[in-house]
Amino acid sequence: MEIERYVARKWMENTKKAEIWGELTRYASRRADKVLEHTVSGSIDANSSTSYVVEIKHGVGCIPLKFALQLCDGVVKCSCGYFEDAGAPCVHALLALKHAGRLKEMTSFYRVSWKTPVFQEAYAERARTTILPLVLKEALTRGECKAPGIPKKRGRPKKKRIPSQQATESLKKQIRRCGICKQVGHNRKSCSSQSS
Repeated sequence: MEIERYVARKWMENTKKAEIWGELTRYASRRADKVLEHTVSGSIDANSSTSYVVEIKHGVGCIPLKFALQLCDGVVKCSCGYFEDAGAPCVHALLALKHAGRLKEMTSFYRVSWKTPVFQEAYAERARTTILPLVLKEALTRGECKAPGIPKKRGRPKKKRIPSQQATESLKKQIRRCGICKQVGHNRKSCSSQSS
């Protein structure tokens, strides 16, 4: 019961937070702001209005890295491959947009999953019916648990193996007695009491 209250409270907090955000989710907008505020040493060369070469130095004495970048119809194609993986513009794309003065178009380069309406829809009232009920520990341990079946192993069982020579020598030899007189040293055939 306590877990259900916690989840319901978090649910309400997240829906209220989403009302404050802009077009992008909080994480996406914070990341973009952080990249744009952070000054990166390097240069941006514009080949055309949609094609750029971004050169970045990550530190003093580091070798500069060049990235080829193309911005077209809400798709970013960069040689770093970040957009294909994450669905959001990479650092190089954001710097190129800033250089070109096209920051207002920035949100069009994010995939739908990074946008606030998708987040709000996930937390909408109708989405509650699709959430599976919580499985509590008591419900899992309530029923009887049977031991798992042990599969039969290949080959001859260990107990029916042929004993080694050392194992047979270590066994004490039984003393053989006569079946008629029960004395040691002879058997039925050679028993002296049988002939009499």
